[in-house]
Amino acid sequence: LEALGQQLLRAPRPVAALGPDGSALVALSPQLAAALSLNSADSEVPSAHARQRLLAALVRLLTALGREQPVVLVVDDVQWGDADSLALLAGALSDRAVQRVLLLLLERSDTG
Repeated sequence: LEALGQQLLRAPRPVAALGPDGSALVALSPQLAAALSLNSADSEVPSAHARQRLLAALVRLLTALGREQPVVLVVDDVQWGDADSLALLAGALSDRAVQRVLLLLLERSDTG
């Protein structure tokens, strides 16, 4: 997510399409606060709605970035990832609004 924040800071147009769910991304990664022009103090997300808001924000973010240019999202060391994070990525990328986004998952076979 830090790399997405850096990309947003270089983007020709700011990503304003995240709406109120953008704070869910900031709760996950405070480094995105500057790129998304959100206050990290606003990042408290009620746990009952956190997953839905995070998915909505990620879909909007990837949709906006994909409109600007093709996006390659690289997740390194996926073997250390948790099931919720992978489900979030799968949910976001299965949304029909998200286009021109390639997900590359890198896994190390020798983790010892």
